[in-house]
Amino acid sequence: AGRGREALAQADIAISFGYAQELSHVLKALVYGRIYSDYRRQKTLASKALSYDPTYDEGYLVRAEAEYMLGEYPACIKDAAANSSLAPAGPDGYQSGILCMEAAGDYAGSEKSCHKILALKPGDHAALWHLGRAYAGQGRHREAIARFTEAIRLSGGRPSYFIDRAQSCEAEGDFSCCAWDYDMAAAWDEIG
Repeated sequence: AGRGREALAQADIAISFGYAQELSHVLKALVYGRIYSDYRRQKTLASKALSYDPTYDEGYLVRAEAEYMLGEYPACIKDAAANSSLAPAGPDGYQSGILCMEAAGDYAGSEKSCHKILALKPGDHAALWHLGRAYAGQGRHREAIARFTEAIRLSGGRPSYFIDRAQSCEAEGDFSCCAWDYDMAAAWDEIG
């Protein structure tokens, strides 16, 4: 918290001098959100940053993060898309959008964003896992199992990857796969 107060003080000095208003407000937004868990204030400060420069892609990303934490998924999806349109070569906006789309139940939209990330970063295990979640959310469990398997292979396995694959295996009636994956997930220290 000491560093948070320090960062806020430095940002306030920059703001008082009229220097880099958008950067200073985004810095304050990040401190309030990530250190103090004050997501309302994070959203407000990110909006203020965007009022100084509506083309500042990071401002949309920081506001989307706050909106996700506040459960404001449609707004989060919109801001994540704004970030992606301003920074199309980067995966950050797509990644934020995926989280919000999953939470909102927009699995088709999540699927599209996953494909965009995989075009930018082939072999991204997190994108493959989210793609599996998008397929599972649409009832396409065989495709989901294939993506979860690929994500597990590339990452070395993560508990959440095994759990999601187990659920798709169960939906497909493959109970040995289901039991195996729950056992693999439980073997991780962070779960068991």
